[in-house]
Amino acid sequence: MEKIIVLDNEYSEASYSVDIKLAMVKWKDIKTIPSEKYREAFSQLLTYTENVIVINFISDARLAGVVSPADRKWFQEFAVPWAAKNGLKHAAIVVKRDPFKKYYMNAILRFVNRHADYDVKLFYDYDEALKWLLSFNDYQ
Repeated sequence: MEKIIVLDNEYSEASYSVDIKLAMVKWKDIKTIPSEKYREAFSQLLTYTENVIVINFISDARLAGVVSPADRKWFQEFAVPWAAKNGLKHAAIVVKRDPFKKYYMNAILRFVNRHADYDVKLFYDYDEALKWLLSFNDYQ
């Protein structure tokens, strides 16, 4: 699997896998993600995906730190429509079993399900998330 690293810093890694048309943000073990770093990860990935075909997306948030309500709102108003415009069809969010993280992610899920034209689903296991994305078989 050819993986192109779009951004790699102490907070996140943003990448694109060519063969399965997968954009991904993998968050690293940080207690609080500074707003500019949170937005940078999505902005750089979304900018990159304007020039490639993206069918699938994974946010691996198992090690993600706290995200502010302002950043969640930014994600909803900025990243969700941009991803839809770039052609995204399926998105998976992978989280650890944590009630606070689940609350945040469920808020994102509700918003995306109401306002975007792509599927999104919450997972606790990365391999299950990837399996679900690939089951659509529309990345070829």
